[in-house]
Amino acid sequence: MSSENENKALINEIIELLNNPDFESPEVILLLGSSGAGKSSLVNTLYGVLTGRYYAIAKQGSGETQSVTLDLLRYENCGVKLHRITDKNKRQKMSAVLSKLPHILDCAGLGDENTPEMREIIELLVGGYIRPGTCMDAVVQEQTRRGTGNMKEMFKPQPAWKVSKIVFLQGCIDVIPGNMIQGLNEVLMMYDPVTLVRKYPCQVFVLVTKYDLVKESDVHSVSTSEGKFINNEKFEQKKQEIAKAFCSVGSTKYNMLPWINLTDDVEFTESTIPTKALKFLKKIVEPGTPKMPAPTFREKLEDFVYQMYHEIRRESLHQIHQHNVSFVQIVGFFMVVFLGIIWLLRRDPEI
Repeated sequence: MSSENENKALINEIIELLNNPDFESPEVILLLGSSGAGKSSLVNTLYGVLTGRYYAIAKQGSGETQSVTLDLLRYENCGVKLHRITDKNKRQKMSAVLSKLPHILDCAGLGDENTPEMREIIELLVGGYIRPGTCMDAVVQEQTRRGTGNMKEMFKPQPAWKVSKIVFLQGCIDVIPGNMIQGLNEVLMMYDPVTLVRKYPCQVFVLVTKYDLVKESDVHSVSTSEGKFINNEKFEQKKQEIAKAFCSVGSTKYNMLPWINLTDDVEFTESTIPTKALKFLKKIVEPGTPKMPAPTFREKLEDFVYQMYHEIRRESLHQIHQHNVSFVQIVGFFMVVFLGIIWLLRRDPEI
């Protein structure tokens, strides 16, 4: 199959996935990675592949200026507007599903550290606490002023901003930010103490960027300001290192792809770029982890009462053993909890 036909088939598959009756709402994708990994370039690449015209809608760094993204930016539906799609047939096909394309969140690259401050910033981003357009430097300054752990009081989380999938960009010639990855893992493993359900059940994808610097690949290498190249063997070793770093986060080889961004140095006519981009987009819109229904108020209250019952029971037995509480007090505690459970279970089940 020619590249052109393969790309058309991928577009049709993406449209079919977006048209599925069980499709709920557009995915919200958060781009993470070190400065210079290619986050803003990814936005431009997806935009160029979907519209048929390369245009830098997200400003990119180059040379010593590796990152120029200062605010949290949100690109609705991959930044694509219907009238920007150059191919008439594609524009007609995409018209019905354009509003279902993913929203992309892009912010400045994070440092390679695993600190309470960094984890709080990641949680605010993933949990939909920070409004798009917010200056991230101002968030860090406010965090310093208020103290770590107090930033949630400043924001009201919005369901429409909550991240559903994370795309981590890692350059194949760059050092793997192991501390940042571990911090991300700790945030994604956070759970509700009442329901024991994970707070942020995001699916993680890894794009191994700068694949154009791999020699003897099926992609024509280009000269870069870094002047660095690696061969296929080194590239495969790097992929294994990246996979190992992300194994605790839940990202598998299935969710890791080699990636080339469209830039001024890499021509749009390179056929492998649209194909890889469309394959990635297809993975993003494919059904992932089933979304569990949010627990009702009654379910949360039942769990809370149940846990409190056992907590009071353990504490009461401890106090009895220490001879600190009377028998009447113990009976009183158990009666209150028991009556609370009976009252709860007799309530309207629709609570």
